[in-house]
Amino acid sequence: MITGKIDVTKILKEELYQGKTAKYLDLVMFPNKDELGNEVPDQYGNDGVIKQSLSKESRDSGKKAPILGNYKVKAARSFADNIKPAPAFKNRPKPVVQEDDEDSEIPF
Repeated sequence: MITGKIDVTKILKEELYQGKTAKYLDLVMFPNKDELGNEVPDQYGNDGVIKQSLSKESRDSGKKAPILGNYKVKAARSFADNIKPAPAFKNRPKPVVQEDDEDSEIPF
């Protein structure tokens, strides 16, 4: 799970766009990296920054995307972590082991 917080007062309203049913804000997320390029959390435990995505025209004109906030990657539980062992079959009969039978239809 990834959680994030943004400062809505920093949103560039002119970069919002109208879709068929709603007005949209595009976001991009960039992980924090150290000098070797490894992804590392910052001093507050944030894994990266959230920026507002800009239109191509805005980027070409030199406008910089504002940093709206930060995000954290929470430890996700895998599907296997949620699987519980099946209950023991206490009353289940034990399988019967058959002796070799020459009349058996199995060819081995």
